[in-house]
Amino acid sequence: MPRYGCDRYEYQNAIALPWIEKCKGQSNTFSCLDNRLAYGGRQKKMTKQELITALSPDLLQKGYGAADVKSVLETYTVPELEKMFRKRQTQDPEHDPIRQVIRAEARRQVENDPESIRRQQEHERKMQEMLRTYALAQIFRTQILIEGIPHVAVQNAASENIIINWLHPGETLTPAWFRKVFQENPGLANQLQWREVLDPQTKQLRLQQDRDMFSNHVCRQFQIADTEANFKLVCELVGSGLSKKLNNFDSGAFHLLQQAADSGALAPASNEEMEIWRVEAAEKRQDFLVNRATPDQLKAAARDESAIRQQAQQAEAEQQQLDAAKKRDGAMGYPPLPEKWQGRPLDAAFIKTCPAGTQKLLQKRFGSSQLTARLRGVA
Repeated sequence: MPRYGCDRYEYQNAIALPWIEKCKGQSNTFSCLDNRLAYGGRQKKMTKQELITALSPDLLQKGYGAADVKSVLETYTVPELEKMFRKRQTQDPEHDPIRQVIRAEARRQVENDPESIRRQQEHERKMQEMLRTYALAQIFRTQILIEGIPHVAVQNAASENIIINWLHPGETLTPAWFRKVFQENPGLANQLQWREVLDPQTKQLRLQQDRDMFSNHVCRQFQIADTEANFKLVCELVGSGLSKKLNNFDSGAFHLLQQAADSGALAPASNEEMEIWRVEAAEKRQDFLVNRATPDQLKAAARDESAIRQQAQQAEAEQQQLDAAKKRDGAMGYPPLPEKWQGRPLDAAFIKTCPAGTQKLLQKRFGSSQLTARLRGVA
């Protein structure tokens, strides 16, 4: 059944439009209009002249003259003209005055509704965010040649903000724009973190080189354990190309590794590993001195070894003196040396800088061996 209880195309402009205008401003324009057309509307038929007037614009648009259009339409009967009018409305609903007014009123209400405006703004914001996310994803997949090797930028919040700040008015985030930026100003690459794009074979070879560098040099130099956990953390700290950076004496990489080792972030080497490395280092040095060292290098090595022996002998002699003093003081029954003296830490710095009278008093009360041990940091 038709929506209005009858064929809505039987209504003419002269009947529909006045009721539409009357409904404007009421709380429910569409309900008012539907009720009027369904229950209170008078179904007055259009006259022949009204039908001719309604059908004339279509024929005029096709290039016919006004007199010819009127004379041709006059030859049709009223039922034939009504049939043409209904067919015209069915083929082109946009000419329906009722539909035009309903759409205009709906558009006006939507445009003035705060909730509709808020939803539209939220939709536009989400669309802009989605488009920017997609554009950035394309940017971070764009390869840039750095020293002849393809790289892609590492994606993180800081890198995204840096790249967005490079945009000038009228520019958009595209791979072509990204490549153009570095062509015009290659120095901008220093503001981002990069990752090399390697084929599987090269990537596996690079990983093995980094692992060898870690085991043979990094662990020994920084005295950390040769474990996969330490290797993974070192790679995260230094980034890709560990062996290349250390071979090039990258000061930043060395600083990061030293900080991680000192802070305990990297697990320290075990006593067994330390002993193995000491033996290996001694064997390598001996092989160098015997097979490859020049005369000047042999002389320098001899001087170094002599100095090391003297230091060891001196340390041994001092330790013997300390042991003898401890034995002597132990027989005297001195009390333990306290951690503080007169409210100040009784450490090596205090013992070195305190007056001679204070030193004699401490030595008399606690014994010289405890003061000596505190000075050396062993008590």
